[in-house]
Amino acid sequence: MFHDPQNANLKIPRLSLLSLCKPYSDRKTAIDIENDIVMLVQCKNYKLKIAAATVRELAGIREFHINMRLKADKMKTFMMLVSPLPMTKQGQRQMDTSDVPMLHMQVSPLLPPKVPGPDDFCIENWSGGIVGPVYMNHMSRLVLQGFSVERELSQVVR
Repeated sequence: MFHDPQNANLKIPRLSLLSLCKPYSDRKTAIDIENDIVMLVQCKNYKLKIAAATVRELAGIREFHINMRLKADKMKTFMMLVSPLPMTKQGQRQMDTSDVPMLHMQVSPLLPPKVPGPDDFCIENWSGGIVGPVYMNHMSRLVLQGFSVERELSQVVR
């Protein structure tokens, strides 16, 4: 993960997921950063930009799959949308107003080998799959404070 355990004595923001994690929390229910965080990923290989309806769909998927009775469950469950194209303005606005921590990552499409052959199904022979800009909504930035996610991705768009 991206946190620095040497800084365990630093004051962690209350809304940050780190406030619930070992070694930053002394609660019996402290969560393990490496094993207890849930990332639900939806890959949308649309030929159009991501619309607001798709963002609303993601929020619904998260609510359907996760037990949301506990605050910790809400904080440790993220939605990631992966697509080759950016969001529409309405899609970005919908993501910004959502209380669900969401990330949108642009990834270029995979392209098959130029010369067909028996190794066409080996992923190493394909090109593409380059990570582009990553957009984090306000809630994901709040919850991920202290993880240095923005620095690690280096292409986070605000």
